[in-house]
Amino acid sequence: MSIRTLTTIAAQRDEGKPRRPAAITAAEGSASAQEQAKLPSTLTDSLISAIPTEILGPYTAMIGIIVGLLVSRDDYLPLRWAVYGATAALVMAAVIVLYGQKKGERGRAVPFAEVTAATVAFGVWGLVMPGSPLEGAINSGTTRAITDAVLAFGATVLLTLIGAPLTKASKSANDNPGSDTTDQNMAPVDEKPAVVNPSPEPGDDDRHEQAAAGTVLSSIGAEQSD
Repeated sequence: MSIRTLTTIAAQRDEGKPRRPAAITAAEGSASAQEQAKLPSTLTDSLISAIPTEILGPYTAMIGIIVGLLVSRDDYLPLRWAVYGATAALVMAAVIVLYGQKKGERGRAVPFAEVTAATVAFGVWGLVMPGSPLEGAINSGTTRAITDAVLAFGATVLLTLIGAPLTKASKSANDNPGSDTTDQNMAPVDEKPAVVNPSPEPGDDDRHEQAAAGTVLSSIGAEQSD
């Protein structure tokens, strides 16, 4: 998945439960998109969408270039830490900016859950990958292996805790329930409005009584003439 998918899910969470990512990547109006749109996002979907692939690719390539210049394990260590920190900041900024372009009226100022998930996913990858600054800072191979295992386990637990809320509506959606649905007080389009009889104008009753009295008198006159 990608930051694009993650921020789309973030915007959907402001309106209610998010859809599965497959509905986002499928062509609009396609049968696949319509089918996937009926399914709520799962924890697995959230964890996969948190991986910032757009930034991981260039970062991995940059570290690969630096590793190619290494003579010893700790060469260019300050540079590798600087690149790692700058890329982590870029991940956070990318999530905030892309979300800001997609959010609606009920959007949050900062999507903390999504920012945290993407940053943690990048942070762990950037530390356990070959040539990482952490690898250069630790000389013992055994220590590196244990450290990588602990980081991977900790990240899995943390992302699971963070990913669970990503399958549900955000707080802003819960604070404004029903605003994304049709107003229940509005009549359906095909429903005809009730016809209300106009109130009689002043004097109408007198005229009706006079007309009725005239009709009665005419009938009496006709009977007498007979």
